[in-house]
Amino acid sequence: MYVKKNELTCKDAEKMVASYIDEQLDINELEAFMNHVETCENCKEELSIQFLVSTGLKSLEAGNNFDLNYELLESIEHSKKKVQKKRMLQKIVSGTIIIIMVSVCVTAVICLCFLV
Repeated sequence: MYVKKNELTCKDAEKMVASYIDEQLDINELEAFMNHVETCENCKEELSIQFLVSTGLKSLEAGNNFDLNYELLESIEHSKKKVQKKRMLQKIVSGTIIIIMVSVCVTAVICLCFLV
């Protein structure tokens, strides 16, 4: 699903919940989903319900002890860290491009000075 940053509707976000739980969202989808869920109580509640049901059933089938609220918070925190890493990488790339462009401009000016 192609999404523009911060432009998810509730309907779009609800369709993405299962993919989020299964960790199948790409980084752009994850960022848009997390931004929406952080600001929309209805979608956050829908995520909680589906996460609790899905993860709870898997844990019960495996016979494991579990704390679903903790697991949901861990999942959300993990997703936030992935989005933060993406943003940091974008800043590093942007900074590198600026440095390269400045270096090229300075080199061009120096070369022009020697030609004159």
